[in-house]
Amino acid sequence: MELGAAMDSTTDSTTDPTTDSATVRRLMEDCQKLKDQAVELYLTHSANTDVEGVDSGNISPSHSLLSFSTILSRILNEERTLECEVNSQMETGKGGAVDKVVMKELTRVREMREIVQSWESTCEDCTVAASMLGESGISEMLSELSSRLAVHAEEVEAMMVKASFKGKYDDEPCCRFVITAGAGGTEACDWVEMLGRMYVNYFNSKGWNVKTEGSTKGDVVGYKSLEVKVKGEEGEYVYGKLKMEKGAHRLVRISPFNSQGKRMTTFAAVEVNPELEGRSFGAEMEGVE
Repeated sequence: MELGAAMDSTTDSTTDPTTDSATVRRLMEDCQKLKDQAVELYLTHSANTDVEGVDSGNISPSHSLLSFSTILSRILNEERTLECEVNSQMETGKGGAVDKVVMKELTRVREMREIVQSWESTCEDCTVAASMLGESGISEMLSELSSRLAVHAEEVEAMMVKASFKGKYDDEPCCRFVITAGAGGTEACDWVEMLGRMYVNYFNSKGWNVKTEGSTKGDVVGYKSLEVKVKGEEGEYVYGKLKMEKGAHRLVRISPFNSQGKRMTTFAAVEVNPELEGRSFGAEMEGVE
């Protein structure tokens, strides 16, 4: 919405100076918070970038001394550096091939630049609105700006999630998930099945496709090993979200398989690897209820 249109003298709305003043104060606070989050986003991105030749520069974490223009200047410099790298690789590489990591980084930087520019525009409009208190149409303008800031708050959360995934394969939408019984015999095999059900329920709740790739049944119950493929959509960071599950998982309980009713400790190992082939597969988990 153009600010000039909002201030049309033909507007019949009634303004409440007290309410509008309170709204402006809240909007300006939200703008300051948005600027701080833009700095945090860029600092997180800079710490996580792994493209050679890209120097994001040092930014002081003192948010109060920074402006959107400073942040955007750094982002634009990084974008230009990456564009030069892409052009160079297209000219010298065979068949115009460009390094996948560089292209991913360029796409991410461009997205960050466009979003931060929209944040800056909204905050500039809030400053203009603050200077127009008492004029006709101000309430409608403030309402529209409040809506825009609410949208930006959601964008901040999404962008911070993306910036936190710094691994080379974190954005891969497909991975292999393997659970293997450790010490504990039958108890460990039962633990593998319990973990399998838990993880599959989680995968399904996220809307990811799951397919059994292999399994070895336990002698009494459960599984000695269980392997599945998990596939989401591009941009869901399936591998990045699941890789922290790697390692040993322990269960301590009074075992139903111990005739003396003793408490037992058992282990299962989880291994997660990115699946780079990108082949599609079914949405159902076979063999695990």
